[in-house]
Amino acid sequence: MHHDNPGTTHFRFTPGPIGRLSRIEGVVAVKSPAPDKDGVTDHIRSLRDVVGEHLSLGYSVDWHCTDALLAGGETWYSVLGYIS
Repeated sequence: MHHDNPGTTHFRFTPGPIGRLSRIEGVVAVKSPAPDKDGVTDHIRSLRDVVGEHLSLGYSVDWHCTDALLAGGETWYSVLGYIS
């Protein structure tokens, strides 16, 4: 899985590098921060254009994940899963 975490790394992966990562054997998913409702459909479309159906598109940023899933995202990566 590829994990896009610009809040920590101060770098955001654009569709080009994600498309190249999608051709690496064993990479099966990408986790991106969910854009707001106005940007999520375009974000999913831009990723699908470069990865096809080869990768599962997952999203974090819990308050935007519902919109991401309704727009075609396939997985929700929540910070809540890390609380012990």
